[in-house]
Amino acid sequence: MSEKHNLESLLEKLPILTDDELKWDYLNKVELTQPLGNLIESVEDFDLALRIVKLAFDVDLKLGAFLAGKVKEEWQEETVILIDELKVPPVLNIILLLKTQSEAAITRLTKFLENQDSNIVNTAIASLVKFNSENAINQLTPLLEDKTKSSYIRLNLARTLLEKRSKLAVNSLLKLLTSTDYGVSRQAASILSKCESERKKIITRLKKVLTHKNSDSLSTAAFLAGEIQCSEVVPRLIELTDIREEYEYEDDDEDDDYEYEDEYQQVRKEAITALGKIKTKPAIEKLLSIAEDKSRNSDIHCRAIFALRTVEPEAMLPHLIKFLQNGYCDDYYDVFNFLEEIPTEIAIPLINKLTQSEDDFIRAAGVKILGKVKTQNSLTEIIKLAGDEDCDVRESVAEALTNFESEAVNFTLVRLLEDEISNVRKQAAISLFESYPNKAIPVFKSLLKDEDLYIREEVAEIVGELELEAAIPELIPLLQDKYGNVRYQAVEALATLNAKSAIPELIPLLKDECQEVATVSAIALGKLQAEEAIPIFTKLLKSNDMSIRGSALQGLAQIKSEKSMIELNKLLQNKKFIQLENGIYSAKTLNLLGEIQTEFGYYRPVARR
Repeated sequence: MSEKHNLESLLEKLPILTDDELKWDYLNKVELTQPLGNLIESVEDFDLALRIVKLAFDVDLKLGAFLAGKVKEEWQEETVILIDELKVPPVLNIILLLKTQSEAAITRLTKFLENQDSNIVNTAIASLVKFNSENAINQLTPLLEDKTKSSYIRLNLARTLLEKRSKLAVNSLLKLLTSTDYGVSRQAASILSKCESERKKIITRLKKVLTHKNSDSLSTAAFLAGEIQCSEVVPRLIELTDIREEYEYEDDDEDDDYEYEDEYQQVRKEAITALGKIKTKPAIEKLLSIAEDKSRNSDIHCRAIFALRTVEPEAMLPHLIKFLQNGYCDDYYDVFNFLEEIPTEIAIPLINKLTQSEDDFIRAAGVKILGKVKTQNSLTEIIKLAGDEDCDVRESVAEALTNFESEAVNFTLVRLLEDEISNVRKQAAISLFESYPNKAIPVFKSLLKDEDLYIREEVAEIVGELELEAAIPELIPLLQDKYGNVRYQAVEALATLNAKSAIPELIPLLKDECQEVATVSAIALGKLQAEEAIPIFTKLLKSNDMSIRGSALQGLAQIKSEKSMIELNKLLQNKKFIQLENGIYSAKTLNLLGEIQTEFGYYRPVARR
């Protein structure tokens, strides 16, 4: 078929081929799809071309749509209209119109832009953009200024049109910077930060928004200033680090360190973060002054320290020590992340202080950081703490030792396998697995039976990640565990381990009371190619529960067999199913079916003639 004379031969035979011969000997073969598209462009007989397209729709909806857009341009109005006659729901209709890539489809697609359902509108927008047509883009641009459309629709449209380098899209995004929906304005700022070609226009708008009093607009503008590293607005950002509400907050609390968390707290945070990204001398000086200001609350104090992490690491060490000594536990994580980023020779003195702290949390975190330093001295310190009285510290030791290799390391980990705390044993087994799997695997197996549900859950996940097939017998009983999270992780692990022996126990979980378990079980059965689950999938697809239908559909589509192909085709002939969620499910079905069709090389099992 790929050769020219074969195409010419088929072109001559087309008028005498029966419908069945044309459908099953030619249209049904996936490999012939593109050659047939090329061939139908040469058909000079309108009735013959229309007949081919109609038969193609009988074989597969996307095939029919594809060929509808391949006939001579003057006939496409009449072939594309066949999609309307299918009476399929909006989302499926849009997908089929896109498949035609015909100018005749564009007018039909624009009608969906007026739909009240935002999902339908967004699907139509995405489809129009995928047309290689200036006409399609011209149909979309008026929506950017259409205030009857939600901010999210206009945001989505602007993001999409930017790929076409539309300046109108940039203008729309600039207006959305002051949207009353903070999520929209933040996303608009994030998109604009990547538009280097429009930097001048963006900065002009940014300066204006920074004069607003609205806290959300100021937060968005400060975020954008940092993302584009705009040094021109540093003076205003410095002002914003001290911004307060216009009225005084009256409080009888005598604690001088208390700071009322007003609506401008987020503005101050964003301004501080932005100054850290811009890195001019005034910006750094302001951040250093905030880091030294004891009157600031811990959140602002830590934000300034973290903003300086790539600027003045040596200057920040004294501030970090004071910060940790003040006991702001909620903000430890940012500080520890900072320590991991700065040069080892600068960080080591402080890290050693951490491991000697009376605070268990700080000692444990210090051990983890030492593990990443990977020096002989750090290893010696870590091993010393293997006997620490706090179990979190011992667990951190087991985790840190994954970064080292020596007999002393293995000896320490083997000792920790006997720890009284299951979390410590678990981490020691993980660290030891690569070098001594014969010692680690029995520990994993025993932990799958642990009384602590969190341990059972975590270890089930771990044995899946480590691909421990030896643990399959211990995983299967967990499918009956009374805790949904444990069942969930056991299912995922068994699917990863390709445990076909678990199929009989997995099938009942398709009706599990925990929806997440039912969903992951459907996906697992699909991965395991469990054909015996197909009848149950088919029943679940009639469920009123949207998530149950979705997982059943995904499971069914993963089973690459003729049986699943037959069932998916049946769904596309079921009027009730096709109409679900305006066609979202039928569109998904069509796409999933396409994956199986490509693998098998045909669209549908051949009907007996």
